[in-house]
Amino acid sequence: MDLGGSSVSGIGGIFGVFGAIAGAAIEASSKLTFKERTEARSKEFMALLKDAKTPDLNAAQAEYLATLIRKSGREVIVTAVERPTQETSLMDVKDGEPGVARLILRVTSGYTAETATASYKSTAITEFALRNPTGKRLVSMELSKRDNGETYSTFDSLKAASTVAAESLAKDANQQADSIFRQTFDLPPPALAVK
Repeated sequence: MDLGGSSVSGIGGIFGVFGAIAGAAIEASSKLTFKERTEARSKEFMALLKDAKTPDLNAAQAEYLATLIRKSGREVIVTAVERPTQETSLMDVKDGEPGVARLILRVTSGYTAETATASYKSTAITEFALRNPTGKRLVSMELSKRDNGETYSTFDSLKAASTVAAESLAKDANQQADSIFRQTFDLPPPALAVK
């Protein structure tokens, strides 16, 4: 059975554990490296999502969070920011409209198989930084969620369920946006000083 990385590992069903190990070794030595296979499968999966017109997860998460913030009475302008080059981290981008606080979001999501025989499990990581109008970092955090229950034993099964898999990742991204809102904007008013 192919549990994530190689098609020859099905030999395990015939020859047991040793057959699976031998099959994985044969596969690894005869085809792509793990890194090459990962890159190829990432491109293939992203092409499937693009063909299915799956919404951009970064933009969808930003719009969802903007809606929550607007409901709290704040004004929000969603702006796309290109990933910086060279040594500047996205979280340290200081460009922006003068006098306006900036919330910078970046979501990284996908399905990963940790080894050639592991199942594909969901991963969603959202990084964010809230900066005041002068660029000072007020709040920054990284939220991670691994394995939301949508697990696929083979790459082919992940591809076959690509729409459901993408919807599941979007749900994770929105849950993280909820957390960002609660931890950053949905705070009680400051207590009045008692004299």
